[in-house]
Amino acid sequence: MEIFIGILILMVIAFLFCIFTYNSIIHKSNQIANSEGSINVMLKKRFNLIPNLVRTADAYMKHEKELFVNISNARYAFDNAKSTGEKLDANSKLNSSLSDLFAVAEGYPELKADRLMLDLMHSLNETEEQLSAARRFFNTAITEYNNSIMVFPSNIIAGIAGFKSKQLFQIDEIEKENVHIKY
Repeated sequence: MEIFIGILILMVIAFLFCIFTYNSIIHKSNQIANSEGSINVMLKKRFNLIPNLVRTADAYMKHEKELFVNISNARYAFDNAKSTGEKLDANSKLNSSLSDLFAVAEGYPELKADRLMLDLMHSLNETEEQLSAARRFFNTAITEYNNSIMVFPSNIIAGIAGFKSKQLFQIDEIEKENVHIKY
C-alpha cells in the first residue's frame, strides 16, 4: 500500500510538472505573438506617416517621380502583406526608398525648412525608435521560448506537444545602415 501511495505521489508530481512546463511554453509562445503584434502596430504607424511625408516632399520635388513610385510600391506591398515576414520585406523596401528620399531632399533647402516636413521626420524618427524596441522585445521573447523548449526536461514536453523552434528577427543589410534624417 505504501509503495502504491509513493508511486501515485510521483505520478501526480510528474503530471503537475508536465502541466506547469506546458503552460510555461504556451505563455512564452503568447509573448511572441504579443511582440509580433507590437511590431505590426509600429510598422503600420510608420507606413501611415508616409503619405503625408510624400505629399509634403512632392510639393517641392516635382521631378522625382520614380522615388515616389518606389515609396508607393512599398506601401502597397505592406498593405497587401499577409504575414509579418511580408510586412518586414515591405519595410525593407521602404527603408531603401526613404534613404533615397532623404538623400535627394538634401538638395532642396526649402523642403528641409518646411515645418510639416520637420514634424513628419521627427515622428518618423520616433516611430523608428519604437519599432527598434519592439524588435528587441520580439527577439527576447523568441530567445526565452527557444530556450524553454530546448532545455532538459522541458524539451521532452515540448517535443511531445509539437513545439518548434522559432527564428529571431534579423534585418537586411540595407537596414543596418542608419536612415539619416537631418532637421
